[in-house]
Amino acid sequence: NDPFVIAECLARPVLTERLLTQSAGEQVKQTRETYQQVAAAARAYQLPPISNGGECSDDTWTATTTANAPYARLGQAAIWTGSEMIVWGGHGVCCYLNTGGRYNPSTDSWTATSTTNAPSDRDAPTAVWTGTEMIVWGGSNIGHSGLNTGGRYNPGTDSWTATSTINAPSGRGRHTAVWTGNEM
Repeated sequence: NDPFVIAECLARPVLTERLLTQSAGEQVKQTRETYQQVAAAARAYQLPPISNGGECSDDTWTATTTANAPYARLGQAAIWTGSEMIVWGGHGVCCYLNTGGRYNPSTDSWTATSTTNAPSDRDAPTAVWTGTEMIVWGGSNIGHSGLNTGGRYNPGTDSWTATSTINAPSGRGRHTAVWTGNEM
C-alpha cells in the first residue's frame, strides 16, 4: 500500500533503460554532477525494504463486494491511486462503455464515476495516474476504429475534463502508456 514503492517498481524499468542507452557523459550533463558522483549514487541505491520483512502472507483470497460495482466488462482501463482502484471503459455483453467505478479496499465499497463530460464509450483505452487525476486516452470504438481522444478524471471532484486533440497521435487501442512525472 506504499505509493512510493509502487511508483518505484513501475519507473525502475524506464529509468534503467535510459541509463543503459546513454553514455556516462550524457548522464553527467543531465545531473550536473561528476561521473564519480553518479556512479557512487548508482552503486549505493537500494530499494526500501518490504514492511513485513519479505515474508509472503498466506495464499488466500478475500471476495470484494459487488454492491454498486460497475457493470461487468472486458478491455477496461484500471489504475491504483494509492488508496483506491479506478476502473473505466471497456466493453460489456451489450456494448462499449464510458462508465466506471472506484473501489476502496479499506471500506470494501464501490462508488460510480461520473459520466458527465466523460470520454465516449470505448474498448481497450489506457490510463495513468498522475497523483491527482486519472488520464484515459485512446481505445477503439464500436466500429473498431482507433480513437485519439481521452479525458482527465479527478476523483476528488468526480469530474472529467477532455484532453486536447491538438498534435495528438493517431487513434489506437490496446496500446501502453506510462506517467513520467509530468506527462503521459
